[in-house]
Amino acid sequence: NGHKEYLRIDGGKKRIFFDISGTRKNYGDYNDGGGNKIYSSFNKYSYKAQLGFIPSKNHLVYLSYGEYHARDVRYPALQMDEREDNTRLMSLDYKGVNFNKWLKEVKFKVYESSVEHLMDNFYRGMSDTVATYVLVDPINTGGRLEGLLEFNKHKFIVGADYESILKDGTRRKNMIGMMPNAGGSYNIKTEKLWSEAKINNLGIFSEYNSVYGAYELMGVARIDFNSATSD
Repeated sequence: NGHKEYLRIDGGKKRIFFDISGTRKNYGDYNDGGGNKIYSSFNKYSYKAQLGFIPSKNHLVYLSYGEYHARDVRYPALQMDEREDNTRLMSLDYKGVNFNKWLKEVKFKVYESSVEHLMDNFYRGMSDTVATYVLVDPINTGGRLEGLLEFNKHKFIVGADYESILKDGTRRKNMIGMMPNAGGSYNIKTEKLWSEAKINNLGIFSEYNSVYGAYELMGVARIDFNSATSD
């Protein structure tokens, strides 16, 4: 058994417009052809809001914000289930056209996404020996800028993009299968998974395009500067 709902409202006027939407999905377990119960239930819901604004002719600004949540997602093929997931996405976009005779278009974007992701094995048979949960906390930020230049039949796209990924996480094990301590408590092991792992990438790119009769000439170049660190 399962159900899902979706609601969307949008509207606006000449210089401003909006879009608001929300979803919910709730599904239970199912039985396979042999009558075996497959634990695959989940509960997910999300909402998103977008706002567009035209400050003047040939210019558009676009804001977007969304949250996506999951609770008690069971994975029949994995050793752990997803107890909780909270994801947030934010972005700001700009687009401008026809600045002058040569500069035809400029596009700009910045964004950030963050996730709180918790998994455990509490529904699994092994949890009465080692009860484990994993908490992952990644953050992704970045941006992109590009421009389009035209000189007669010659088109040039130039731009740059940047992305930073930070991921940290821990795994905690309650060693129930081992002898308890003198006070009656069990040993708890805490393990670092990523130890504040970080990846930075800066890319610079360009593209040339021109048409000569029935032939099209295109050249593309890109260079990336990438670095990675961990605590």
